[in-house]
Amino acid sequence: MSTKKDEISYDLNSTMKDARHRYFMANGFGEDGGYSKSVEWVKIGFVKLPVLNTEGRKHAVRFHDFHHILTGYHTDWPGECEIAGWEIGAGCGTAWVAWFLNLSAYSVGVFALPKRTFKAFVRGRNSNNLYQYHHDDLIGRTVAEVREITGVDEACDQAGLGDVVAFFAWGFVAISMALGQLAVPVVAILFLIGRM
Repeated sequence: MSTKKDEISYDLNSTMKDARHRYFMANGFGEDGGYSKSVEWVKIGFVKLPVLNTEGRKHAVRFHDFHHILTGYHTDWPGECEIAGWEIGAGCGTAWVAWFLNLSAYSVGVFALPKRTFKAFVRGRNSNNLYQYHHDDLIGRTVAEVREITGVDEACDQAGLGDVVAFFAWGFVAISMALGQLAVPVVAILFLIGRM
């Protein structure tokens, strides 16, 4: 993730391919956004962690990058919490890697930035994401056309009781998953200490 906080504007008449190139350059992601790497280093706070860049992750990140362009959420950690809220609100379909990655960031957003994450979540519930599309069908379309497909411009951020309940339900899922992830290394360390 980049800590780039400057607003990146995209010409609505440019293709998604051109907008994505601008996004890569503005965020320091390189010519192909890191899609060709076998391992991606993800910064979480002050720590960089290696993440295997599997085919499932590459597939999810292609759409995730499009979503950043369409929603305007930044690639710093607050922006990643917002985009996670938006994608979970809109649903990730069968993109299981997207669910996993988003729930990880969502668990942080629920605690650290609840208002921003909630607002993005509600916006997502009132718009559509691109996980059900084929990447090649979108890359040549204009930013304006794809914004229309997702409905991000018309998405309402007025929350109802159902939005509040869903936000906290997904928060419970995200936090449970995060605690489960933390438990694995703790159990492994305890097991190794017990074997000494």
